[in-house]
Amino acid sequence: AQPADLTLSGTASDLYLAVWNRGDDSRIETTGELSVLDAWRERHRFRWPRARDEDEARAQRMGLAR
Repeated sequence: AQPADLTLSGTASDLYLAVWNRGDDSRIETTGELSVLDAWRERHRFRWPRARDEDEARAQRMGLAR
């Protein structure tokens, strides 16, 4: 097996936040090419779902409400 280009070490909660592009990376240790992490962040964008009432209000404004 090939060695990893980048490894991240830290607590489970800090690593979880890093994967979701949240939190403070100063608590995560990195080994390897930091450009891999930069590429991840550029290519992976997560959108949190909106609340249902926000979607319904938007539909009403657009004249799409049932």
